[in-house]
Amino acid sequence: MNELKSRLTRELQQDLQVKILHSQYWNLPIHPLKVDFQTVRQTKMDVLMKMLLIAFRESDFKDIDQLSGVLLVEPLFIENIVNKMLRAGLIEKREKTFTLTNKGIDQLKTETFVEQPENCTEKLLYSPCHGKVLQGEPEDFHEQFDEYRLYDQYSDWDVDTLEMSVIQKTLQEMLPVEETPNVQTVIAEINSVAPLAIDFLSCLEFQLYNKEKDIFYARIWNTLLAEWDETLEGQINAHDRQDWREKYKGEI
Repeated sequence: MNELKSRLTRELQQDLQVKILHSQYWNLPIHPLKVDFQTVRQTKMDVLMKMLLIAFRESDFKDIDQLSGVLLVEPLFIENIVNKMLRAGLIEKREKTFTLTNKGIDQLKTETFVEQPENCTEKLLYSPCHGKVLQGEPEDFHEQFDEYRLYDQYSDWDVDTLEMSVIQKTLQEMLPVEETPNVQTVIAEINSVAPLAIDFLSCLEFQLYNKEKDIFYARIWNTLLAEWDETLEGQINAHDRQDWREKYKGEI
């Protein structure tokens, strides 16, 4: 932590008009959330799958060999795709005949194959002070710091008030990017969001004075985001900067 503080101090002191009046660490409470959700993989249909779906829509086929003879495609290729479509619910066997389901009709219209949903679990870190989910892993500095002094102004929140669209957008951004063209994995459904034991992330606050502009202000380094945190800086500046003029009048 001393190394981090030294590095940031050097960065701030590059501006000769800036004087560092005080620096301190404190802990920002964050709320881990256990999110259970489902993803689906969407793929642009290949020609053979479209041919099979159209065949099932237009005619009655009872077995793979019959399809193979009409489409002039090896039975093994047809069998693999038919089994995939059966598992995904695009087709079903009714009275020994392959039949297109409503799901199959819809996906044929869009020419997009949607695979079976996959169950997933992810831990998100929600910060009431930011009003959003923060991405990263809290560092354990093995030191006890005071709690963020303005946290009480933001602590009255409940997991039920979170917008699912925000959670869904965050999860979507966390999914790996598909390397194969015409393939996309999307969040299909959020099943549950459960709060876990509160956690903390350490922040380093610098209280500064700019001689040229005659202003007091704060810079806050967020160790989770590994960057200056404009949200927390705005909160502290609005709350404390007038008091700093009186507090530090003998030091400027």
